[in-house]
Amino acid sequence: GALQGTLIAIDDDNGVSIANRHELAITSSATGLRRYQVRSGGVDQVDINPATNVSGQTWRIAVAYALNDFVMVYNGSVVGTDNSGSLPVGTMSRIRIGNRADNSTPIIAHIRAAVLFPTRLANATLATLTT
Repeated sequence: GALQGTLIAIDDDNGVSIANRHELAITSSATGLRRYQVRSGGVDQVDINPATNVSGQTWRIAVAYALNDFVMVYNGSVVGTDNSGSLPVGTMSRIRIGNRADNSTPIIAHIRAAVLFPTRLANATLATLTT
């Protein structure tokens, strides 16, 4: 797996288990929560879970990561950071757009674009990309 990168609307896993993953989740429930979670060896390393979404609006969300340097940006603003998390164990070999690795949570939404950058972009760049 990459030691750094930037994910936008994606579940990145090793194809075997959700115990090692990067996950950006936007729920389809009435609360419309958004969450960025990183798990390594089945243990949460990062769990950024800011405020809820407003139904019927366009959302631009980005997450970026490097060892001890995680961020979530929403519509041009940093909404959460974590400076003490490790990266998932093993090689991240699959990118799933619209569903979790265990197929338990399909998205009920429209994803206009998903982009993966192979390096950790600066928070200011992520803010610009999501504006």
